[in-house]
Amino acid sequence: MDVTTEQRPDGETATAERELEHDLALLGQAAQQDRSTFRTWILHRHTVVVGRAVDIDREVDIARCARLEVPIVRRPSGGRSVVIGPGTVQYTFALSYGLSTELTGISSSKRFCNRLLREALADPRITEDDSGDLLVGDRKVGGLAIKRGREAMMLHGTLLVAADIDVLASLLRHPLHEPAYRRGRAHAEFLANLGALGRDSLERRVTASLAGLV
Repeated sequence: MDVTTEQRPDGETATAERELEHDLALLGQAAQQDRSTFRTWILHRHTVVVGRAVDIDREVDIARCARLEVPIVRRPSGGRSVVIGPGTVQYTFALSYGLSTELTGISSSKRFCNRLLREALADPRITEDDSGDLLVGDRKVGGLAIKRGREAMMLHGTLLVAADIDVLASLLRHPLHEPAYRRGRAHAEFLANLGALGRDSLERRVTASLAGLV
């Protein structure tokens, strides 16, 4: 089994559509070539990304997105809606099931990837909710979504590093479903930023952890 990292896309030209397509390609490689990959990527333009089954009208302020020329993109995985762009870092695990027995279940897959991510971030403030969200205190700093195939799975997520939370809150409606710890709070009272994040260190550490499992 191979463990690899990916060359980073140019944030100036990257689009959510292209990067999500690349995530799917990595899932295919994990399944067909028994290859496990971790990568990060960023965008310099705000984009709303919604889960494959989300009713966009119910979760996104479509009119405001149109006025601000914010694209709305549907991803191939589940989960709710998220705003990515300036101040966020996206990450992707594409993992063959042969890497660990933990990857055979949805909840255990979340725990597996979150454990590697938290170890690499080495930030003692970060905890994990049962939903898979990453928290600092009772505020969300990271979320994830999963797509599962027969031989491999893909987990991709977003970390809030220095995002403009007011902008994020203005583009999203309150979701129909929420984790219990949210307690009905609006986005501005529910989300928080991690602060500075070293992507080089994150990629090296997660990749080293994956390689240690082979």
